[in-house]
Amino acid sequence: MTTICEQCDKPFEPAYPGRKTRFCGQTCRTASYKPRRLQGGDSSLTSGTQGALAELLVCASLMRLGYEVFRAVSPHSSCDLMAMKDGAVYRIEVRTGYKTLDGILRWPKRDSDQLDIYAVVFGDSVTYSPELP
Repeated sequence: MTTICEQCDKPFEPAYPGRKTRFCGQTCRTASYKPRRLQGGDSSLTSGTQGALAELLVCASLMRLGYEVFRAVSPHSSCDLMAMKDGAVYRIEVRTGYKTLDGILRWPKRDSDQLDIYAVVFGDSVTYSPELP
């Protein structure tokens, strides 16, 4: 069963017949999604380095707002940061966000009852969801 690639319009044979396959390969799949969003990070850096920089940017932002900030030592912790202010403790997950072409900020979310706030980094700005108290 021949299918037409949605990106390059060339016919191809799907690797798994019966499944809905939209692209002839990873190159076309990636090319299709890139125009739909604007990245906030530096693509010349590894994802681990981008994540560490994002966490440090959030730490500085929180400290400017008067929070005491604690950073996880283990990469397998339940949250990236903990922030304290006025006796309240907040568990924070740091994410690098992207903007859709219509300007909406998006980020990968995870299901967890162990988080209080997402800190979303796009470029050099930090957005908190929900807003910090």
